[in-house]
Amino acid sequence: MESHLGIFSTSINSTSFFTDETPPAKIILLFVYIFCAVAIFPFYFHVYGMNRKRDESTAVFPIISYFYQCLKTLYCYFYLIMLIAGLVFFYRSEKFIWLALLLYSLSFFIIPTICEVNQVIMSLLAAQRFFLYFFPTVEKYLNISKNGFRWLIWILYLLSFLKLIVMFILVFLDSVSIVYMISFFCFNVLIIGSTLMYIPIFLSIRKLSHLSSAKKNRPHRFVLWQNYLPIVIYYYFISHKPLA
Repeated sequence: MESHLGIFSTSINSTSFFTDETPPAKIILLFVYIFCAVAIFPFYFHVYGMNRKRDESTAVFPIISYFYQCLKTLYCYFYLIMLIAGLVFFYRSEKFIWLALLLYSLSFFIIPTICEVNQVIMSLLAAQRFFLYFFPTVEKYLNISKNGFRWLIWILYLLSFLKLIVMFILVFLDSVSIVYMISFFCFNVLIIGSTLMYIPIFLSIRKLSHLSSAKKNRPHRFVLWQNYLPIVIYYYFISHKPLA
């Protein structure tokens, strides 16, 4: 059982960013990332507000709205952790230390769960965009109400939470490795499948690159970067992280 517990501890151990041998470049990278993340969100907040009325009439608005609310929640959680960390640094209070440890520990369950659900949502968005682009007549069938999408979100989070419970129970049955590998395989198939759906869209948009509007906005390049940049980053981190 101890060997299987490593699956849950691996992410915690690998996420320890600072050690005695941490290179300065890695520390600088962390602070650059934090600065960019904090600086970008106000612009995202402003753009979302400007485009909200226009986006409400689109089929993908429930997904756009969900990601906005999700990002807002994560940023609030991030700011709370930074605030508690600052209080710990200045006051050295044991209460603040325990609160910081609690929030930090919860992040190892909250963030992976949110990322997993978000990836499923992104895959559904890829499928929706694919059908809307090539078969625009099916838009009325792909529109989802706010209540329907809200139920979908709850179901996805419930399934993700149940998966964590099942994996925790299977630790004591020495079967967690199989479930972990199946989950890891399905997750990667989902990522690759959603990525492949954007390729026909990219090729189709590229054929229109001779138009003046396409030359000005270059939508094919936007689709290309939107398609491959997340998957390159994901597999870069996966390649530097052991599975067990």
